[in-house]
Amino acid sequence: MFEIFLFFLFGIVAGVVAGIIPGIHPNFIAIVVSSLLFSIFPNNIDFIAFIVAMGITNSFISAIPSILLGAPEEESCLAILPGHYFLMKGYGYYAVKLTIVGSLSGFIFCLFVLPIAYFIFPLIYNLIRNFIHIILLVVVLFTILLEKSKRKMILATSIFLISGSIGIFGNDLPINQNFYLFVALTGLFGIPTLLLSIKRAESLPEQKMKEKNLSIKTINKAIFSGSIAGLITGLLPGVGASQATMIATLGKVSREYFLLSLGAATTSNVFFSFLALWLIGKPRSGLAIAVKNFVGYVGFEEFLTFIIISLIASSLSTIVGLWISKRFLETLSKLDYRKINIFVAMFLFFLTFIFSSFYGIFLLIITTSLGIFTITSKVRRVNLMGFLILPTILFFSGIYF
Repeated sequence: MFEIFLFFLFGIVAGVVAGIIPGIHPNFIAIVVSSLLFSIFPNNIDFIAFIVAMGITNSFISAIPSILLGAPEEESCLAILPGHYFLMKGYGYYAVKLTIVGSLSGFIFCLFVLPIAYFIFPLIYNLIRNFIHIILLVVVLFTILLEKSKRKMILATSIFLISGSIGIFGNDLPINQNFYLFVALTGLFGIPTLLLSIKRAESLPEQKMKEKNLSIKTINKAIFSGSIAGLITGLLPGVGASQATMIATLGKVSREYFLLSLGAATTSNVFFSFLALWLIGKPRSGLAIAVKNFVGYVGFEEFLTFIIISLIASSLSTIVGLWISKRFLETLSKLDYRKINIFVAMFLFFLTFIFSSFYGIFLLIITTSLGIFTITSKVRRVNLMGFLILPTILFFSGIYF
């Protein structure tokens, strides 16, 4: 029992570290740790406690640097869009809290639908696995049609295709795949926001720790749509929380709705990717693959461990996430925000070079240029998700492997 508790705490710490520090992804930690722990603690339950605690915790924490620093990960890169808006209005804590509330509520939703999911999960998987490329294509077309003019629709299509092409051909660059997504998403979403903020000499306004009024109907609808999208994407390989959020927020929705849905989709995606190991016997995320490789067969005992660890980790992550975001904002408020942006931009360039050398810098420059062009063209930045979505569409259609 003590070993399980120790590994659980280790997982919480690892999830926080992976969520806060740009470039450190839970998958990378799982690869390193799994190779070390097998010889030390060859116990399946211990390992599951670590991986699940890390994955759930990271799903709560990862939005903090995206919103407050503009340093994205795959799961939270879209949080930069409405998150930066709230930060510059003095509601940075409110934006982070929305994602954390979304994550916690999404997890609670998962627990409630668990009995139903047990029966319908395999059915949904068999029903949609051959049509996911069509579903994503419809989502993309709908997103493009939301632009207000033909000119913007053409630009949106071009941006989607260009970013998608980078996602396809960028894989051929000799960059460690553990850091490839970090470099590309930092260029598409993070660096452009930082550079334009530096150019405009934006100063961080006084941050308010209070919240805005939000209707229960909006909260429930956002959490429901995000959780359902997370459930569906938890079934399918190659489809993550970012794509889930696009599906969950079709049409014009408020920034609050978007952040709530993002949090719900991110955590429910992680939860159901683990659940898929038990229900359909297939891993649906990097962390689930680590569990599959280490544990092998996932039975009812392992499933109960998933549930108990997830429940405790979600509760602790809510408290830790809100505490960290407050301390983050208190520190940021005492510093020169423009200098912080310069430092963060330089730090991201430095990490890119350390992780991926000149090839990474090359990719970062290309994606940053596309990200800046998208912002200055006043086209929805969600079209940059073509980087992830176009390869996914081609993969499920059998064209791209």
